[in-house]
Formats: sequence, structure tokens, C-alpha cells
Amino acid sequence: MADAKKKEAKLPTRTTEYHSHHFDSTFWDDFKPRDGDIIVCTAYKSGTTWTQACIYHMLYPDKSKAPTQSVHELSPWIDLRVPPKNVKMPEIEEQKGRRFLKTHLPLNAIPYYKNVKYVYVARAGLDMFMSLFNHYKNANEIWYGLLNGPGLVGDKIPQCPEDIHEAYADWVSKGWPSLPKDIETQGYPFWSVLQSIKSYWDFKDLPNIAFIHYANMLKDLKGELKKLAKYLEIEISDKDLENAVAHCGFESMKKDGDKMAPLGGVIFKGGGKTFINKGTNGRWKGVLSEKEIEAWQKRLKELPDDCAKFMETGEYPAN
Repeated sequence: MADAKKKEAKLPTRTTEYHSHHFDSTFWDDFKPRDGDIIVCTAYKSGTTWTQACIYHMLYPDKSKAPTQSVHELSPWIDLRVPPKNVKMPEIEEQKGRRFLKTHLPLNAIPYYKNVKYVYVARAGLDMFMSLFNHYKNANEIWYGLLNGPGLVGDKIPQCPEDIHEAYADWVSKGWPSLPKDIETQGYPFWSVLQSIKSYWDFKDLPNIAFIHYANMLKDLKGELKKLAKYLEIEISDKDLENAVAHCGFESMKKDGDKMAPLGGVIFKGGGKTFINKGTNGRWKGVLSEKEIEAWQKRLKELPDDCAKFMETGEYPAN
């Protein structure tokens, strides 16, 4: 986890709206922040659910006092357009404990609150793509029906291509047409991972925005969670931290896949165990060609150097 010294800096502003098969950013208009709320922020397939599970186990080490809902129910995706606003937002408002919620929107598409803790979860771009392709190709007709159903703004999300190279060519080179065209130039048919990380990175010096990286979690989960707990001001004993690490190991997460996956995994072929996939990096090696890898390296140059380095390696700039 990035543990840089924070200093006074300019504040983020909400400058755009996102509407697509997945997004309705206006859900945030009905959100009422509370002191200590936690917002887990990612593009996608970066360890979002993993981080949510880690936070859950650190907040509730005594399971006899933990809420009965699944992590997915406790920590909903605010800006996903299903279920509708009049269902989702009252459920969030009714939560009694410390809330930890998630967004896949860039920072310039959501409100910024000084009393909320933001945790941005990053991952190397090609690893994100490989995980996204697995997610996409294993989506079933329930998934397509929900995303392409009533309330859709813009085009329907297309069926996943059989050919991973076709999917990659679209993902690396263009954005989804209903999203802001000046900043969404990559990620098709989802959204841009470049815009996502850059929007938060621009405000990395704020005291309530922190970064964590998938590769660092794989390398030293206990160390990363210890730093995350400190940032989130969660008091946790060494024993409870060890238990959280045990609960959040890959095999344990996959075993509990239906509890972690959206809608209990019913929107994926194979259920929640498909949603919690490999838990590894580097699967693009031997799959993508040198030319395809170069296309990603070229897109990375659109980011500030330190941001691109962090995204690809997990190495945070020196203080």
C-alpha cells in the first residue's frame, strides 16, 4: 500500500456524468456520506472484491457481531445501474455499521467528501485485461439481460468475442461511445483503466486518498493489510490480522465465491467460483503478441511517468 506523506492540495471536483450498460453516475446524487465511510475505487478486475473482503474481515474480526449479509450485499457497487436507484440507495442508507462501498467510476465522475476514506486498488493493465476477458466470456444471459434491460442509456453491451485478440484490439484502442469521449478512449466495451487511475492519481497527496496494488497484496498480504488498517483507522490485534489474512487467501476466497460474487454468482457460467478466477498475474505472457504488448506500452505513455510505473509494478514514488 502506498504510504506517502500527505499534504494540502487542490480538491477533486465532479465534472462529468457516466451512463452506459453498467453505469448511472447519478446514483451518487442520493448518497449521504457519513464520517468514516470507506469507498473502494477501481477500474475493474484489480482486486476489488479481494479488498472488500479484507476490509470486512478487519472491521468484523468477531463474526458473532458481524452483519449477516454477504460482502457483496454489505458493500454494493453504488454506480451500477441495477438494481434501480430507489432500491439500492435506501438499502445503503439503512446500514448501521461502518460502511464500505465500491465504485468503478473515475474520481471526476463522483462527489468528493473530506470525511470519507478512498482506497484505490490498482493492477497492471494487461493483467486486468486477462481477468476482464475471463469475466466477460463467462457472463451468462442473466448478466446480459440485466445490463441491456430497462433504463439502458446508449448501446447494448455486445456478446464477448470468441477470439481474445479481437477483444484485446477493441479494449486497447477505443472507448465505449456513450461515455465522455474526451477521456474515454480505451477499455471497450467497458471503460478506460487509464482514465480511472489518472483521475485518482492526480489527487494522491490528499490525506483521504490511498493506493493499494494487487501485486503487493499477492507478495505480502499481511503487510499491506496492516498499512491499510492504519490508514482506515481500524484497531486490530495481530491475531485478528492473521485471521483476516487467512480468510482472504485465494483458496478461501474461491471457496466462498458465491458469497463474494454479485448476485451470488448467478450471472456467471459456473457461479461464484468463476468470478473468483486465478488470482495470479502474467497470464498474458504467451497469449498476447509482441505487437499487442507494444500497443499497451504506447497507451501507458498517456499517463504521468510515476502513475504508469505504479500501475504496472506497484512501486509508489519515494516520499
